[in-house]
Amino acid sequence: MLSAVQQARSEAPAQSRWRERLDRVCEKGIVAAVTLSALWGPLAFGAIPGGAFLVIQGLTLLALGLWVARLWAQRSFLLFWPPICWAALVFVLYALVRCRLVVIEYVAWQELIRIIVYASLFFLIVNNFHRRESVTLIALCLIALGMVLSWDAIFEQATKYPRIWGYPRRFMDRASGTYINGNHLAGFLGMIAPLALSYVVMSRMSPTLKAFLAYCALAMLAGIGITASRGGILATSATLLVFSGVLLSQRGYGPAALGVLTVLVAGTVAFGTQFAPLQRRFQQFQQNLSAGRFGDVRGDYWAAAIHIFEDHPLWGGGPGHYDAEFDRYRPPQVQVQPIYAHNDYLNTLAEWGVTGLAIIGAACVLLYYGVGKAWAALRQADLEGEVAQKKDRLAFLMGASLGLLALLFHSVVDFNMHVPANAVIAITLMALLSAQWRFATERYGKEPGRLGKVLLTVTMVGAMAWLGTQGVRKGREVFWQHRAADETASWNERLEGLEKACEAEPSNYENTYNMGEYYRLCSQEGYPGYQDLARQALPWYAKSMASNPLEPYVPMRYGMCLDVMGETNRSGPYFELAEKLDPNNNHVAYFMGRHYVEAGDYVMARRWFVRSQILSFNEMALWAIRFLDERMQDPSGLYKTGKK
Repeated sequence: MLSAVQQARSEAPAQSRWRERLDRVCEKGIVAAVTLSALWGPLAFGAIPGGAFLVIQGLTLLALGLWVARLWAQRSFLLFWPPICWAALVFVLYALVRCRLVVIEYVAWQELIRIIVYASLFFLIVNNFHRRESVTLIALCLIALGMVLSWDAIFEQATKYPRIWGYPRRFMDRASGTYINGNHLAGFLGMIAPLALSYVVMSRMSPTLKAFLAYCALAMLAGIGITASRGGILATSATLLVFSGVLLSQRGYGPAALGVLTVLVAGTVAFGTQFAPLQRRFQQFQQNLSAGRFGDVRGDYWAAAIHIFEDHPLWGGGPGHYDAEFDRYRPPQVQVQPIYAHNDYLNTLAEWGVTGLAIIGAACVLLYYGVGKAWAALRQADLEGEVAQKKDRLAFLMGASLGLLALLFHSVVDFNMHVPANAVIAITLMALLSAQWRFATERYGKEPGRLGKVLLTVTMVGAMAWLGTQGVRKGREVFWQHRAADETASWNERLEGLEKACEAEPSNYENTYNMGEYYRLCSQEGYPGYQDLARQALPWYAKSMASNPLEPYVPMRYGMCLDVMGETNRSGPYFELAEKLDPNNNHVAYFMGRHYVEAGDYVMARRWFVRSQILSFNEMALWAIRFLDERMQDPSGLYKTGKK
């Protein structure tokens, strides 16, 4: 029999091999989960629907679990923590505090969930994507996806195909691939096209693969043109000019730079002279400029963002609060809800204040500082003859950093970072770029020790538990919301869906508002006991007002129910509150007129109908004005003069 010492020696290599196998399996699982999360979003309407983002959230949970297992499988764990990680950590801590001190808790909570998911992905990638094969895999998958979506957009434009995955397209005049809006497809392609071009120009891949990548790059550039996104086209063109300038500054890349410039000029001429939708959009832009406007409604959105920032300069109006705060500053010519400011910088300033924008700005500065350091180190190694791997890393460094630059350019006129699919890809590229610091210096790799492992494990398990709990709640809410929105369902089935959605997420003001709407609409249908139905709507509207005191439609609907119940003496303050919250809303003005009709004050009613008509032409207000004018001339005396 073996002695105890001999047996321990024989078991040590086996245990070591077991740890290595587990470590390798976990690493591959992390790479697969992160890659799938990056690919899923663009295919799922940009991951804008709540259910689509839950898939990314679930994949992030899986990757975190594998990282915990890998952490303990490795005997000697090295935590890589470049300076940008401090900026990311500070922003997460700031978000944890800021999202608790808000007016609308539910909206801020949804923003916090996304921030925790993005931060988890960032730290995951920085510490687990150090192999060249992993970086190349995710880059090639994104490039292939960009090519597929470009051809999908070209097909949509050519055939006017009306659906995306079976659902009606929202914008039929422009191609959008599997995104809801073509601008966001252009944002995605603008990030990935420079990556494909850099691999073609700088990598040591096989000629066959380079030919495929060149084809993908051309397809993506065509896809950007097909979207007719002015911001996307200008941002990509500016980025390609920077790309050519960098190539010209590097020895041996002059012909490649001229080739990129040739493609840029040829594409600009082709689309600028032959593609009618793009010509119309730029002509419209020029006409608006001649009329003294920035180009479209974005200028009004930006002005509102600046007003919100002026009211909350240090901390902002609250995460996700731009759309709610917009109502108070709505200009009369804008009768739609913007949701976002269509400028990520102003949107951040309005919602997070100077503090939030400063942290994000510091992160961007640290990112490109790290890119410069890694570029210098890798370029030096390339010149010294370490060719194959260094060339591929240089290509990724060049393409990813310029892809993010295109996103920064495009974010001046759009909200790509509020589209989860594009945000996830941007975070992925940022993390992969930050991971390249390890080739410039070894200063940022630290051995945390056993205590550090325990603290990291507790942090990750806590994040997993919180994200998992929130994901289950959101999943239940989304399921019942879909049930309630099913047009083929009966009224009772819709009511059940609304009730279950409220149970799943009672803090969501939209759920309680929809419950109130159910009873209000039933009362308007004239069902037996219609006044009791209107009365049943009141507590739901009250809950919605408590959850979101900035929404004008909720007090307006509350007042409408009081009017149905014949309590017009009580409803006035609710209409006045709605008008105060959104003073330039034509719908609020119209229903204010309806209230005065119920109260018997026809003079005031007509004034509000006229105001609604001035704010935005609508048939309802026009019909009401004509009706009251007829009443005024009615010899029976039914027209009431009202109060002055």
